[in-house]
Amino acid sequence: MNDILDALVAEQQREEGVQPRPSVPTPQLWQESHLLVPARPDNAPVIPNEFVRCALFRVADPASLRRQFFRHRLMVQAARNGYIEYTGEELRQDDRRVFMYALHLEGDTPGSATFRPRRFCDEIGWGTSNAAYKKLIDTLTRLKATSLQMFVPRISRQGAAVSLIAKWEFVPGSKAIRVYFDREIAELFRDRQYTRILKQYEDQLTRGSSLASWMLGFYSSHREPIDFPLDRLQSLCGDGTPRKEFRRKLDQALAQLVKVGFLSTFMICDGLVQCRRAVSPPGSRNCPAAIA
Repeated sequence: MNDILDALVAEQQREEGVQPRPSVPTPQLWQESHLLVPARPDNAPVIPNEFVRCALFRVADPASLRRQFFRHRLMVQAARNGYIEYTGEELRQDDRRVFMYALHLEGDTPGSATFRPRRFCDEIGWGTSNAAYKKLIDTLTRLKATSLQMFVPRISRQGAAVSLIAKWEFVPGSKAIRVYFDREIAELFRDRQYTRILKQYEDQLTRGSSLASWMLGFYSSHREPIDFPLDRLQSLCGDGTPRKEFRRKLDQALAQLVKVGFLSTFMICDGLVQCRRAVSPPGSRNCPAAIA
């Protein structure tokens, strides 16, 4: 019906010699001219708290096949029974780092980030090889093919389905890649509910130390680490190994965090994990104190 009315109006305008108004395209979500990510220092990419307090980016053997999830419920620690429903291929710590660093590069291009792929790989510690380049392309494709529904009390539009990456493309006439983000991502950073993870810690972690990487994000999201049950930590990070093996891996992961200077001490005793944060390095307090 609307098409018929539009045609009649257009015919009348032609008879009266009136030039039709050019149609104005509706801006896409990623074309909004405001930054999605809050101000942050160059050495500290940020990520919403909920993303590092659950098994969205889970701990798994890098050699194992990735699972497929459909509306898989991920409970979020300290979110008043809040949870995320995730659909897509299994995400791991490398996926988190690509997502975080792409968001970190938003800067001068609100809602998107443009970068040279090999330089990007080098910045996150993958090197500049062809294998690293392929891994980045695979990761961006995986992040694009995701659906997250947030059911967390602080989120106003609960249940809205978003993708971690709205789309990505090769920039015409150059070797750069441009990544676009869904505008809904901005709400996850409201009220200072985000975590900064200092590159100087993550860059020092040995390759393949996915549990140490997850623990770094988890403990970074707390002002001070709280005593935590071992079995609860295993559930939150998504590790599926036997409990005895997980305890062994956790002991090694926490030792790494002490070695890189993030933790000062830790102890695993009677099924309880206790840690103490080291003093933050100079210049790391440029983010709001609420996320320190």
